[in-house]
Amino acid sequence: SKWQVNITDAKLSGEQVLTADIVITAVGARPATGWLAPSLPRSRTGALRTDQWGRIPVPEFPDAQVYAVGDCAERADAVFTTVPGGHWNTALADPDRVAAAITGTFELPRAQAPQIFSTQLGHELNLFGLPNVTTDQVLTRPSADPDGEDWVGLYVAPGDQDAGDIRTVTGIFTVDSPRLASQARKLMSNGPVRLDLVKALDPSVPLRSAVAP
Repeated sequence: SKWQVNITDAKLSGEQVLTADIVITAVGARPATGWLAPSLPRSRTGALRTDQWGRIPVPEFPDAQVYAVGDCAERADAVFTTVPGGHWNTALADPDRVAAAITGTFELPRAQAPQIFSTQLGHELNLFGLPNVTTDQVLTRPSADPDGEDWVGLYVAPGDQDAGDIRTVTGIFTVDSPRLASQARKLMSNGPVRLDLVKALDPSVPLRSAVAP
């Protein structure tokens, strides 16, 4: 719902007021691609849909060479199905694919996990993967230091509760931990990963050691 922020109160459109110590607003963005419709295929958010090379199919002109990369693109991906381009990390990595297609090289660069990075309230935040924030369960791995502010959140997919401690993790969120962020980046580079949650949530165990056989 639409809402407005008043100091540390968030007032919802239904007049309900939520009080908090800190309010962080994240409104998102939509690419300004309306002027391209209906010539080019777009997603429901307005992103231009491309293949894994950044090429946009143009039904009326099958031989046309049209490419998109960065904020305006939504790229097909063999591992993650689709990868949104609305972050600097994708805009930094995906031009290699487009350049390979344009020059006829057609050699895919090494797969990278989708990543969002930000600094908020003095904390370094990283999210790797493409979790479903509506259905995934978030489990927290505390800091190995009792006084530490670093921690990790694991997005655990529903549907395989019968698997016991071995579960599918679709995203890894790290706070103030470059070491664990590096491990998370590698773990998520091939898509959702199966982890032993007992090990993954133990701060004394490296994340990479929690990968299920």
